[in-house]
Amino acid sequence: MTCARCDALQRANADLTEELAAWKGWRREEEAEADHLTRVERWRRHLHLTPTQAAMVMAMADHPGRVMTHAQLIAASRSAKSGLRDAEEIETRLSGVLICQIRAALKGRIERPIETAWGTGYLVLPDAAAILRRMAGDVQ
Repeated sequence: MTCARCDALQRANADLTEELAAWKGWRREEEAEADHLTRVERWRRHLHLTPTQAAMVMAMADHPGRVMTHAQLIAASRSAKSGLRDAEEIETRLSGVLICQIRAALKGRIERPIETAWGTGYLVLPDAAAILRRMAGDVQ
């Protein structure tokens, strides 16, 4: 048998342990976001793209051979700018415009960096993804 005080202390300890775990998780998420933004900036600088364009092409290069929908590309572009993740200011059609701008920015440096999956979205093929990573100084 345990006393009421011991039970209360054990419950308080469990609550504090749970709260500490939540804070540690929050801190890891914060660090991961900072790492992501640093990586986006590196891609932006090396590939001469805007942060939004860099985030989109980086997301496609991170999933070579996989078609990414317009919505997924817009979500990736929002990750490049803190605070815009929940904003409704970017339309899905904007992804097509941004892809066109990315292709123009990469023209002459890499052949066919982004393929169109008609009616669905866009993708970067594995060979192009490897080239883009090298160009961005992002070796994985």
